[in-house]
This record gives sequence, structure tokens and C-alpha cells, in this order.
Amino acid sequence: MTDLSPLVALLFSLFTQYVSSPAPEKLNESTLASIKPVAEDTFAKVSEAVSENENFWSAPYVLADIENGEVWVWGQHTGMGRSEPLEFFVISEMSGHDYESLMVSFAIPSNIHQALLRIGAKPGGSVSAKSHRFWPRGSRIVAEVMWIPEGQTEAIRMPVEKTARTQGADMPLTPWVFTGAPMLPSFEQENELVYGPDLFTPNSIASTFNLENTVFDLPFQGGKTQTYGNFIRNPAVSAPEGQPMLLHLRLARADEVPTELDVHLSFSGADGKLSVAGIDELTALDLAELGSFLNSRKHEVHYLHSDFGPDLSLARVTTLARELQLLEQHVSSVRIQPPQEGQLFYKAFVPDPRYKSRENRPSQPIEIHLSSSGGKEVTATLMELEEIWGDSRKPTVVETPVPLDTPGALVRYLEDPEKQKPVLFIYADPALTHKDLQAWTSTVLDQFPVVFVYLNGH
Repeated sequence: MTDLSPLVALLFSLFTQYVSSPAPEKLNESTLASIKPVAEDTFAKVSEAVSENENFWSAPYVLADIENGEVWVWGQHTGMGRSEPLEFFVISEMSGHDYESLMVSFAIPSNIHQALLRIGAKPGGSVSAKSHRFWPRGSRIVAEVMWIPEGQTEAIRMPVEKTARTQGADMPLTPWVFTGAPMLPSFEQENELVYGPDLFTPNSIASTFNLENTVFDLPFQGGKTQTYGNFIRNPAVSAPEGQPMLLHLRLARADEVPTELDVHLSFSGADGKLSVAGIDELTALDLAELGSFLNSRKHEVHYLHSDFGPDLSLARVTTLARELQLLEQHVSSVRIQPPQEGQLFYKAFVPDPRYKSRENRPSQPIEIHLSSSGGKEVTATLMELEEIWGDSRKPTVVETPVPLDTPGALVRYLEDPEKQKPVLFIYADPALTHKDLQAWTSTVLDQFPVVFVYLNGH
């Protein structure tokens, strides 16, 4: 193997040369001259130095050192105000969110994604309410910035966490989650898909709140509104506006992050017997014992995948869903994952009881009433609900029953755009089975972001 030491020394010298460049002066009172011309020159020299070496991969302003498992990204410090809310660690040039971001990247988000793939990182998936994925997944990445902070005279490499404070204290080491971003239809070219943050606002590369359209997220739960102000720019660690910066990324070591385990829960038979896969030493008899066991495990995160068998009664499914909800609320390591294909998310079976009554709803959904007369045949009736507003402050709800003889009739009903709504409420006899319910819901789930199941008589 070729000795890489001289090349590594050259690269480090070029990195140092770049971040040691003086911050650009303002063109006028409101416009800062970009450091990008200096970045372009330095990157060109780096690109030329590694062009014949298969241990490196590069794209404009991003370099992957495959052998050493490192990625370098060229950018500049935004100069955001001290103690200001920090919404993004890194954004692209297109973003416009400089005022709430640490760094602007000259590399586009999709190229950073590709660089991470080259060093063995795996995207897992960003938070998506539509997909019932409420925790970010993916390889954990340690991020550092190479720059010259205020008061320093030489370039240093600093954990990105030192540039932020959270909950009134210095931010602890928190490796980012490589979620990867979705491919979205381009508004520039018809029938073309683009990597989301390359084109769509806020053009995030690393966010401090759960965001679907980002390359990296933090391993927490909370959207922009819930987390606003949780992270602030550390006033003790700053630099001039436009200060050249390099972002350094690497895979986190096992000792730097909790062990992440996928735990599969299967509930089978009429009684919902629990089987657990993913933790060999566990023999759980019920969810309460499972919770106690998981709570005793230290430095672990448990991603729970639940599978409700077809023979379970809806009464039993509802009981199990309530127990899963308690498990998630009281065992901090638990992360409930999206449902099995064709199944409802478990929270559909623990709906807000207030909305069972039509008078308490902000708007009216589609209602489907499922019942059985004691035989095997299920009777289904769809209720069209119309709000009639009169002189009172609340509308009168007028219902129109629509009998459905088969699940296919429901599919055909929903083909009419004027009949479609985003919310589905199901009222069902508790003795009906999970299989009975799935016969009516599995083919239309993609049309309803929200589904609630209420049991008759409960």
C-alpha cells in the first residue's frame, strides 16, 4: 500500500491554510463578501492532490477520506449573534437561515450524503408523521469544526457541541443522526426528483429539531415549535462573521453512543401471547415485565416494533396498545417504531376520548361503523357528516348513512375527490378481530394520516 503520510500532511497543511485565511470584509453595511473564492482555490488544490488516489472521493467542497473514515466539508461561519436560538448547525448556501445557524456549507447536501456513504455510514430515516416515524434513525456521526475561534491565534478542531448551550448548560457530546433526506419532486424540472434540502427550504444539513428535509438530526424528539430556544449559540465560543470553517465528520465509536437495539414484539393468538426477538436473554411474559427488564438496561436505546396478530379481538388490541403507551411514557429508552405494513399505528387504538363525541371535534371526519350480529359477517356503514351552521355558536351535524357491502366499496367511494378527508374514525364492536378491521383499513391507510378506533360500549 502507498504510504499516505506525505499526502495526509499536505492535506492538513491546506486545511490549516484555508481556515487561517482572514474573514472577508463587508462589501457594504449589510452585505458580507464571501470566503468562497478562497475555498474554491483550496479545494482545487486538495482535489488535485487526491485525484489519483482511490482512497479518496470528492465532489465540490466535500472530501471523503475512505481509508480513515472521515469527511471534510468547506464552509464559513455565519457570525450569528451570541446567545441567539440555534436552529441549525449547518445549512446550505441557498438557505437564508444564516441568522439562526452556525455554519454555511459550500457543498450541497446531496454530496455530503454521498460522502457519508463512502465512509460506511447508513441513513436510517428522518422523522415523518405521515409514516408514524417519530424518532430519527441512522448512523451516529461525530461532528467537529476546524476554525479559529475568537481569542485564538491558531486553527483548532473543536466538537461542534462546544459552539452551543442547551438547558442552561454546555451541550454534552451528542453525535448527530444520519437520517438522510427524502427525494422530492422538483419544481424546476417536470418528472424529476431531487434530494430534498438541495432545493427545498430550509435547506438544512444539520438541524437541532426534528425535520424531515435534512441530512442530519439530533437523537431527540421535538419539532421546531416545541424545541425553539432549547439550543443557543454559546457566547463564550465565537468568531468573526465569514470566518472560514471546515466541518469534520466521522462515524461515532461504540463508546460514544448508546447501543441501539431493534426489539420485535409479536402478539399472537386470541389472548395476544407476547413473543420477543432482538434480545436473546429476555423471556418476557407480558409488557409490564418487558418494561421492567428494559428499564434495567443501561446505555441502551430500544426501538420497539409491534406486530398484532389477526386473531386478536379489538378489545385485546386496545388493551395492549394502552400498555405500549404506558411503556413508552415510563421507560426512557423505548422508541416505538412505525407499524407493520397494513396495520394501524398503535396509538390509533388509544384515541382522545373527547373526540368520540361529534360535538367536541374541530371538524368532522369520515366515520365507519363496523358491527357483527353474532355471525362471521361484518356489517359496515359509512357516515357522511355535514356541519350545518345556524344562529348558534356550534353547528348541527347531519349524518347520511352509506351502506358498504365490501371493502372494495369503500375503495370506490374514496375515489371521488369530493368525498375524501384526511381523518378516519372507526366505531367497532370489541369482539371483532384485528383481521376484521384490517379487511376494511389496509387498502385505504395511505389516504388517512389520522385514524382513530373507538370500541362500541367503551
